[in-house]
Amino acid sequence: MAANKKGKNEGKIEFEMEQLDKTKIKLTIKIGPERFREGLQQAYNKNKNYFNLPGFRKGKAPRKMIEQMYGKDIFYDDAVNYVLPEAYEEGLDKYDIEPVYKPELEPGEINEASGAEFVAIVSIRPEVEVGDYLGLTYPKVDTVATEEDIDNA
Repeated sequence: MAANKKGKNEGKIEFEMEQLDKTKIKLTIKIGPERFREGLQQAYNKNKNYFNLPGFRKGKAPRKMIEQMYGKDIFYDDAVNYVLPEAYEEGLDKYDIEPVYKPELEPGEINEASGAEFVAIVSIRPEVEVGDYLGLTYPKVDTVATEEDIDNA
């Protein structure tokens, strides 16, 4: 029964938000292993034609063979590029965050068994309280230009 519960949460994306100051928010994004595996499969499908392994036609080598030959994390960069933007947008929507600039991303632990974790430092608009601005006056200045003013300019 516990394995069934774990299976339901594997594709889930979890978020934690922390206000750092008036203009920055720390958004922690935890991508479940199932979602990350989808990203790995997408990365494999995108790049499989570039690998030439002995005994296989170009583009026909199984993912496990490519990972054995080139390393387990050969597709991680592309997998992150597949899952992270969507997860980041979900986090922004969940907490109703409107960024004013692209985030500073710091990767955490990334592997197929536990998924991926990222910390995004997001810049936001500061909340501003407008004081009493009604009733302010400004002295009127004479704006008529003389011939001397025109010559000097």
